[in-house]
Amino acid sequence: MRKHPAHKERAQERKRCIKAKKTGWRPHVLSVLDALSAQRREMEDRLGLEDRMLKVVARGPAAFGDLVAATRLPAVARAHALHLLWHRRLGTGLASPFGDRSLVWLARRPG
Repeated sequence: MRKHPAHKERAQERKRCIKAKKTGWRPHVLSVLDALSAQRREMEDRLGLEDRMLKVVARGPAAFGDLVAATRLPAVARAHALHLLWHRRLGTGLASPFGDRSLVWLARRPG
């Protein structure tokens, strides 16, 4: 007999909470890191979405949803924005759960 998908989700959430307690992080941080790490591999940006988003935040912080909406293909831009966050070209805060209203800014480059 298969378990209902909700059981699996609850078990994963319990594991995240245990990890969060061990690290001292809030539980939502692990979920954000999971989402970001999924975009850690190299990506080709044939459509210029990353450059567009970097130009938008060069003017100042923007909400994540507004940032991706400023491109021609917001659904595709989401993956590229997460990629930029993972590779520290964009920055964000993790004090609260990450979503479309989360502020994103241009990360400082070393040097």
